[in-house]
Amino acid sequence: MGIPQPQEESKRETEPLQPHDKPARPDSGQSNQPAVEDEAELGEYSEFGPPDDMSTPSHFLRRNVAPTKDTTHLEDIEENPNDELSPAATPTVRKFKSQTNQDVKQADKDLRRQIAELTQAVKERDEQLERNRNRVIEAASAGEEVTHLRAELQRKTALLEDMQESHAERVIARRSSLNASDFRALQKQIADMQKDLNSRSSHADIDTERLETISLLRQQLSLTQEQLEKRNAVLDDTLASLKQVTASKEQQLHEKDAEIDRLRSQVDAQRAEIERLETDVAEAHREYRALEDQMVLLETKNRPLEEKNSTLEADLNRAQSQVTAQENALKAMAADLPTDTPGGTYSEILELIKDLGQPNTNRSTRPRDGSDQDHDLEQIYEELSKLRTESSERAATNKNLEAQLSRAHDQAAESQLLIQSIEAENNRLVRNTEELKSKLDKTFNELNRLRTEHSEAQETITRLQESQQAQAQAQIQQPSPPSTPHANPNTTSLSALEANHKAQIANLKTAHATALSTLRSAHADSTRKLRAFLSAAEARETELRSLLEQEKEIHRNDEEEKDAEIQRLNSVIASKDETAAAMDLRIAKSVEKREREWERRVELLLKERERMGKALLWSWGEKEHPTKKAKGSISGSGKTAAVSSCETDKENVDDGRRHGQGQPYRYKYVKKT
Repeated sequence: MGIPQPQEESKRETEPLQPHDKPARPDSGQSNQPAVEDEAELGEYSEFGPPDDMSTPSHFLRRNVAPTKDTTHLEDIEENPNDELSPAATPTVRKFKSQTNQDVKQADKDLRRQIAELTQAVKERDEQLERNRNRVIEAASAGEEVTHLRAELQRKTALLEDMQESHAERVIARRSSLNASDFRALQKQIADMQKDLNSRSSHADIDTERLETISLLRQQLSLTQEQLEKRNAVLDDTLASLKQVTASKEQQLHEKDAEIDRLRSQVDAQRAEIERLETDVAEAHREYRALEDQMVLLETKNRPLEEKNSTLEADLNRAQSQVTAQENALKAMAADLPTDTPGGTYSEILELIKDLGQPNTNRSTRPRDGSDQDHDLEQIYEELSKLRTESSERAATNKNLEAQLSRAHDQAAESQLLIQSIEAENNRLVRNTEELKSKLDKTFNELNRLRTEHSEAQETITRLQESQQAQAQAQIQQPSPPSTPHANPNTTSLSALEANHKAQIANLKTAHATALSTLRSAHADSTRKLRAFLSAAEARETELRSLLEQEKEIHRNDEEEKDAEIQRLNSVIASKDETAAAMDLRIAKSVEKREREWERRVELLLKERERMGKALLWSWGEKEHPTKKAKGSISGSGKTAAVSSCETDKENVDDGRRHGQGQPYRYKYVKKT
């Protein structure tokens, strides 16, 4: 394959450089084109500008925030052959991460941590509500036990009242029957004695026996009266103890009512506190959802800005790498270029490099876009800082709510202690009831003993009456002696004694009737008061049960709402996890694609650098031996044969050079070894 003419080569070389609108270089500029075109014919064109749709993320690239003027302007490079070569800066992909992405990740972590904390708080509150529900159930069971004890107390009180009434009726009946039978027996005995005295006044021995019998009967009567007085005293003591027990029970009922009222007020206060805390928690949830929506909106706004920022940073890094590479090449050329070579000045080489790799003019407007993007990023950072401040405030609010919740827990613990104290008081009342029951059993035993003694006394009186009747019948069967005047004093004393006994018996009946009526009225009043207290306690118990049912319903509704909120939060977390996984997959694919693109670009740049080095070496070699080209231009227009022969020789030389025969020109700085 032959080499085209220099004129044709210059035309072909200027075709891919038309967008730059650079004129053809005279003399030495045209002499440098064939070597460059030889490589262009092989299809290896320079690619300094990457495609617009591909870019490397900003967190994978090095950020040079303030580049110096020496690296951005080629006109300020000094021509110093002693300058050392600086390594070309190549963009890195995996070493650097963007601070914006770190902030977003940190914000995401904070949100996840807040969600976890809120979930933990909800769990703790559910546990506390469960404990409160157990306490309410225990309180309800305690109330049922108190109701059961009250019913038992009422039953025992009714039984005691019935026993008291029956005992009082029995005592009255026995007293009346005993008094009537005793008086009748005494009257009969007195009448018999009077008859005996009237009929047998002459018999002194018989009178003595009768007087002894009368004294014996008087002693028995006094003993019977003493027993009656003892029984009345025992009955009075029993009634007094019953009054004391009734008063103590009334006092205990009053105390229980006061305790129930106090517990009710505490329950109302705790309910109000729980409602207030639930309102605060709902407000915190609403604010958290609003902050979450704002974060999603800011992430949506920040995504295109991050893409723009990464694109601009990639363009800036590419431009800096290109400028650095060109600077290194120019320094190498300036160091190797002789000062006395004609047509090889630094400005010409610079123009050649500009012609070979001038960037597009449409990139000059990107710094302005970068400044706008920086402004948007600053606004986003400010909003993020505001959101972080609000998040810290929300955290402080959550801490306050937790403190209030702990106070509510303490109050619940105090309520539990009060319930325990009430249970202890209830146990004490149960013990007192058992003691009263034991006392009542003792009283019943004493009553049975008195009944036994009374029955024995009645049997003794009956036996005495039978013996007296037998004696009286025996005396009647005997002839009665004539009455003597000595019997009048005995008859007078007996009548006086009978009148005295009758008066005493009447007084005893009146006193017993008065005491019995007083006891009955007092017992009826106490029973009426106890029934009134019991009805009030039952009404209050019904009201407390209704309040307890309402509390259970409210607690059940709260649990359902909390379960629904937990399910919603779990669904939100699951959707966010899926979105994060999809975004990670997309980012990984994008990073892999960009890595492949950058590998391709690096290979192209290495080939371009090698090609530029070869072109420069060939151009310098031709400048060292200009006689090879001047042979065809010495003769005039009449020496075309010589010119054609020279061109043929040059083509042969170029063909030999392409086939690897070596460089035909000598380079003065190359030393063969």
